[in-house]
Amino acid sequence: DITKISTNYTNELIGAIDSDGTFLSMHFNSSYNGTQSLLVKKSNVIDFCYLNSNLVATGCKDGAMNVYDPLLHPTRNVIFK
Repeated sequence: DITKISTNYTNELIGAIDSDGTFLSMHFNSSYNGTQSLLVKKSNVIDFCYLNSNLVATGCKDGAMNVYDPLLHPTRNVIFK
């Protein structure tokens, strides 16, 4: 079940959280073709916000906050933990 869905200020990115705490961000181009830009599986995410056109901050049930840059390689996309 989706618990939250939101877009960034330019409406090019759309993010969603499900009841398992998985966060997914999709990027849409002018042709409305969506590509996955970030997937954080079962990490207890309860909230998120887009900080700018690339960065996204997530809040978790345990109080942790992470900032991701989906333009970086998946092994290095957490830029603040």
